[in-house]
Amino acid sequence: YYVEIQNRMLYYHTSEEEYDCARIRTLHKFIVSVATQEFLNSGYLGASLRKIAKAAHVTTGAMYGYYKNKEALFNDIVEEVSEEFKNDYLVEGINLETIDYIYQNFEVFKLIICCSKGTRYEEYLDCLVNEKTKQFNEHGFDDKLSHIINHSYLFGVFEIVRHQMTEKQAEDFVSDLQEFYQAGWNKLLERKEI
Repeated sequence: YYVEIQNRMLYYHTSEEEYDCARIRTLHKFIVSVATQEFLNSGYLGASLRKIAKAAHVTTGAMYGYYKNKEALFNDIVEEVSEEFKNDYLVEGINLETIDYIYQNFEVFKLIICCSKGTRYEEYLDCLVNEKTKQFNEHGFDDKLSHIINHSYLFGVFEIVRHQMTEKQAEDFVSDLQEFYQAGWNKLLERKEI
C-alpha cells in the first residue's frame, strides 16, 4: 500500500516538498491502519508498538516520532469518532443516523467497545450513561432508576458491535430495543403524572 502511494506520487511529478508532506501523511495513515488491526487482534493491553512498527515497515524510533506511547496512538485512532458520537448521542439519542455513523466507523467502535481495556475508553459507555442520566434527573427521575435504564439501553445498543451484526440487522434490533424501552418510559411517565 505504502509503496503504491509513493509510486503514484512520483508518476504525477509532485515537488519534493509536496512529496515529503504526502509521504508523511501516507505513512501516518498506514501506521494508523496497521495499529488499528493490531489493537483489534490483540486488544490494547496485548498490542505492541514494536509489532506495529514492524508491520508498518518503520523503526520503533520512527513510531515514537509520531506517538509518544501506545496510549497516544490508541487515542489518535478513537478520539475524534468517540467525541462526535458522544456529542450527538447526548443531544439526539440513538436514531438511524447514529446507527449509520457507528457502521461508518465500525472498527473504531469495535476498538472502544471490545479492545479498550487499559485505556480511558474502557469506561466510555459508562461515562455516556452518566451524562445521559444527568439529563433525565433534570426532569425529576430517580437517579438510580434512570441510571439503570440508561445503562441497559446503551449497552444493549452496542451489542450490535459486539455481535458484529450487519447494518440492517442492527437497525431492526435497535428499533425493537427502542420500542421496548419507550413503552417502559411511557409507563413511568404515566405513573409520575398520577
